[in-house]
Amino acid sequence: MSLALAGAKLPDYCLPIAAARRGASPSPSRPLGALSLECHHVIARLLLASIAAAALAACSSGNDKASAKTPAGSAAAPIEKAAPAIVRPDAEGKVEITATADGFVPSRIEAEGGKPLKLVFTRKVEKSCMTAVVFPSLEIEKDLPLDEPVEIELTPEAGATIAFQCPMGMGRSTIVGLPNG
Repeated sequence: MSLALAGAKLPDYCLPIAAARRGASPSPSRPLGALSLECHHVIARLLLASIAAAALAACSSGNDKASAKTPAGSAAAPIEKAAPAIVRPDAEGKVEITATADGFVPSRIEAEGGKPLKLVFTRKVEKSCMTAVVFPSLEIEKDLPLDEPVEIELTPEAGATIAFQCPMGMGRSTIVGLPNG
């Protein structure tokens, strides 16, 4: 008898029940049920292999353009540049925000305090909790229809931080009001 873990088998001698079936009896140095150092090493290797396999599967299951297969002989698709984590409004005080499966991009907006700010939200994924945006401290909630821009105008105060998120409280992002200057 052996225990299967992550596709590998744990030897019988590592299992107290198997040892008891073989007629092993408890001893002062190693009571029945205690594992030998060799068994600990076997278990540790199996657990590490399982964790590594799970991490590899999670990394390779992404659906980004870089992992897409291309036909033989064709050029690979260009890798999209990641959006900056922190942005500032353009000259007109406008910031484009994308609602993705992972949250809002950008996740932090720094704007001059006391100046009007126009946020334009566009939801890019159908199945997600990002179906709306909520500003808890301002008591604002707006639906985000798929691929339709939704504008929200507000004026952050200097030194203030305004949080926004999806209706479930995930995908949190912030607007930081910078000192006038």
